[in-house]
Amino acid sequence: MASQFGLTEEPLLVIYTDGTMIAARAGDSKIRTRVLNTKEVCNFINRLDDLGFNELEDSRSTDESNPLYDFGTKYQPVDEGDFASLTVYLTNPQSISFFEPYRKFLARPMRRVMEFVETYNPGALKPYEPDRLILFVKEGRAVDVEKTVRTRDWNLETPVLQELAQVPYTFLEGEQALNVYALLTKYGTPIYRENELEYTVTMRLLYPHEIVDMGSVPVATPTEERLPVNCKP
Repeated sequence: MASQFGLTEEPLLVIYTDGTMIAARAGDSKIRTRVLNTKEVCNFINRLDDLGFNELEDSRSTDESNPLYDFGTKYQPVDEGDFASLTVYLTNPQSISFFEPYRKFLARPMRRVMEFVETYNPGALKPYEPDRLILFVKEGRAVDVEKTVRTRDWNLETPVLQELAQVPYTFLEGEQALNVYALLTKYGTPIYRENELEYTVTMRLLYPHEIVDMGSVPVATPTEERLPVNCKP
């Protein structure tokens, strides 16, 4: 539901100027975090450089001439899809985007860069406790949810699903956001029961660098703070 309101997908991995890292993993609903020291941040950045990230040129071209991809003889044009981006804000910011439907055709070095980012694990990670999220509640079971998906009881006194289903989305923060996040990630299901009625409940976490436009639609806008480290000797 988040995409229909102009929200991008949650970031896969973010490292902030104070070294705080927040990371997700495919197939895992829980987000994890830890604070990296300067050496760890530099090791991460230098590894991207070693893999050739800084030599890549950003292009949103989706034809077979884009050197970001290696289609071989399997190129087929795709009209719809999202772009994923990897951005590093240093003295000279570098950002590279690729077309998600063509992910399996990524050529080196972008393929190796994404493999590194998606599997990066510095160890000692702990569960992330968000303090802001946007909640989407719809009465009934959404058509794209399999009938085999189990319904769970909505065991929170607040917020009340019947009330939230009357509005397109709801912004939650503080303890309420944390409680909802804990419930949704505990069961990993979007279907909940309240007073014998079923609801489809989904969320979009808001990371510390993201801003919500409360005046219209909830648009997450990344800031462009630069990492305050110099990893070059």
